[in-house]
Amino acid sequence: MSTRISPAVRRRRLALELRRLRDEAGIKAADVAKELGCSPGKISQLENGHVGVTVPDVKAMLELYGVTAERRDALVELARSAREHGWWEPYADAMHPWRRSYVGLETEASTVLAYRSELVPGLLRTEDYVRAVLAARPEPAPAEQVIALVGLYRERQASLDAGTWRFVLDESVLRRLVGSAEIMRGQLDRLLEAGKRENVTLQVLPFAAGAHPAACGSYTVLEFAQDPAVVYLEHLTGAEYVEDEDAVHRYRAVFEALTTRALSRTRSATLIRDAAREL
Repeated sequence: MSTRISPAVRRRRLALELRRLRDEAGIKAADVAKELGCSPGKISQLENGHVGVTVPDVKAMLELYGVTAERRDALVELARSAREHGWWEPYADAMHPWRRSYVGLETEASTVLAYRSELVPGLLRTEDYVRAVLAARPEPAPAEQVIALVGLYRERQASLDAGTWRFVLDESVLRRLVGSAEIMRGQLDRLLEAGKRENVTLQVLPFAAGAHPAACGSYTVLEFAQDPAVVYLEHLTGAEYVEDEDAVHRYRAVFEALTTRALSRTRSATLIRDAAREL
C-alpha cells in the first residue's frame, strides 16, 4: 500500500459507513434529507462517495442514527480527514472530474488488477507516450494542461513502489503505433523495466488467444486492505465505479481467466522485445 494517504479513500470509507448506519437504524434517505434540509438525491451521492460531506452534516446524521459518542468521534475525525487535499490537488484543474476520484483510490489500493485492450496503462506510460495520447484527442489539450498532465502521470507512478500490481495487456497495446516508432520503442522498454519489479506482474494476451471474456474492453479492479474492492470503467464522457460485490467478483474472475490465456511473464517480455525490434 502507498504511504501517501488518499482523502478519496477516506471519503469512500465514510460513505460506506454512513450508509450502513442508516440501514441499521431503519431510517429512509428521505427522512435524512429532511433533517439536513437537502434533497434525497444528495444523500444518495453522499452515501456513494460521489460528493464530500461536511462535518456538521456528519454530526447531524450520526445523532439521527443514534451512534454512540466514541464511535461518533471517530467518524467525525474521519470526515475531517476526508476533506483534506490529496497530493494530486495541484493537477486537479487539468483532470476530468471522474479521474480525480480514481487517482485517489489508486493511491491507496493494496492490489490492482488492470486489463488494457488499446493503450498502455497510465502508471506504465512514458512522458512522450502521454503527450502522444493527449495529442490524439478530438480536441487537443492546451500546452499548459499537457504539462500538468505529464507531471500528474509522473507522480502517479510513485504508487508502483508499493502494493501488488497485475497487468494484462492485449497484444494490440504493443502493436498500436502511438506517436512514432521512437516513442513506441521507448514505451516498450518502459514495459520491460516495469515487468522486472517483484511487485509487478505484466502479461500479454496475444492475438493467437482468440476470443476472450474481456472483449467488452478495459477495466481496473482496485482492492484495499480495509475497504471493499471497486471496479473502475472509463468511457468517452465519464466513468463508472462498480461496487456491487457480485459484479466485482465477476470482474475478478474474468481477470483470472485472462491470466491463464495470456503469455507467462517471460514469454510476454519476449513478445514485447520482438514488437520493439519490428518497429
